[in-house]
Amino acid sequence: MPHAIIERSDNLVHDFIEHDIDLVDIIHGVMMEVGLFDLNAIKTREITYDNFMVGEKGQDGSFVHISIAILTGRTLEQRETLTSAILDATVEALKELEIDSITVEVREMEKVTYRKAVA
Repeated sequence: MPHAIIERSDNLVHDFIEHDIDLVDIIHGVMMEVGLFDLNAIKTREITYDNFMVGEKGQDGSFVHISIAILTGRTLEQRETLTSAILDATVEALKELEIDSITVEVREMEKVTYRKAVA
């Protein structure tokens, strides 16, 4: 815990390659820098969607959405700091691209219902 899940439209793949953008690396780094988590517990991954719609542009639109799932116990201020740090880093990394929507959310998971098995 925590989990950072980056979702994006597949029409951004070429732009990410062309501009050498690795959001997994960027977001993972921010998660490590904010000081809220055990560094060995952070997991970051990316999912690309080929079936999506964005507003009136439909499949001609583009998006990046980042979900951060964390266990309960952090203050609202800590969660807001995390959201802002992730959004700022993402906007900076993607500033040369035309992306219709960049969003970030932090979701809390109840400690009592979360389970983990480690090697």
